[in-house]
Amino acid sequence: MPEIKPDRSDKSRCISVHWNLPVQCVLPASHRENWHEAWHPQTGNRMRYRRSMGVYATEELHHGAWHDLEIPPPGGHCNDQHSHQPHVRCTQQYGHRFSWSHTATVDGCRYTWNTPPLKGLTPDQLDSDVKQLRGMAYELAAQSEQARRIAVELENENARLAARVRELERPAVEAERAEIRQSYTELIAQCEQDRDHEGAFDVQCRLREREEQWKREDESGGPDA
Repeated sequence: MPEIKPDRSDKSRCISVHWNLPVQCVLPASHRENWHEAWHPQTGNRMRYRRSMGVYATEELHHGAWHDLEIPPPGGHCNDQHSHQPHVRCTQQYGHRFSWSHTATVDGCRYTWNTPPLKGLTPDQLDSDVKQLRGMAYELAAQSEQARRIAVELENENARLAARVRELERPAVEAERAEIRQSYTELIAQCEQDRDHEGAFDVQCRLREREEQWKREDESGGPDA
């Protein structure tokens, strides 16, 4: 199944999606773990997955423990065969970066082996190079997705901090506005007392302009330039 597009309408939610299942991480956008979490679309069980730095894994929680679902990474598994254990095949992503170094875990045993580098410009060498470039492309895509997620997290955090600063500064701002408003009110009263109606009207206009400016500042989250 093709990878779904993340729902970006909820700014507080992580935008990571699974590469094979139609799920999006339900954790907050600010979470720092490599594991993302969601609900399995078929079983409804809790599941977690990771897709960073070339590592792809999916696990499901049932009977109080996490179980590997063995979902292949994008592009499938490498499947290089162990030279002395025919039943053991590399479970890394197809075209993984170090295409000569393979790993697999079978029946609780971890296997690692290397394939000798090919010499000369042969079809096998070209195929090996293509695998390596493909793996690097998948890895760069995963890093790019992670960078976008971090950028969204930073943007949300900056907005939160800016709102907090405005909240802390609000009493002082309101006090300053009240002082300015009072000075205009007293000036208007003085003009009316002196029967300077034109002057009073002019001061009222300036006070109205100040009030409109303050309203614009409140709506935009900062003072007018």
